[in-house]
Amino acid sequence: AGAGVEVELMVESDGPLCQVQGEIVAQDEDSAGGSKLGPALVQWFGPDGDLRYESEAGAEGHFALRGVQRGAYRLAILPAAGGAAEIEALEIA
Repeated sequence: AGAGVEVELMVESDGPLCQVQGEIVAQDEDSAGGSKLGPALVQWFGPDGDLRYESEAGAEGHFALRGVQRGAYRLAILPAAGGAAEIEALEIA
């Protein structure tokens, strides 16, 4: 049985930077819907591989981050229980 992770983002412009609000949902093959993944640590890596931001998702899988620069990111999602997941090629514009 494999499980994937989906991240839903809402991005708001905040001058030259952005505010990001998100929700992490575990996509389990055995269930029709998704289940909440949190709590989890969400790490944002730039194209150069450097860690740019970190945020924490609560028990419901929600997280928020202010002051995010526009650009391309790779997200690493590290839940308190279960395996890590990665989201490649995320573009904040």
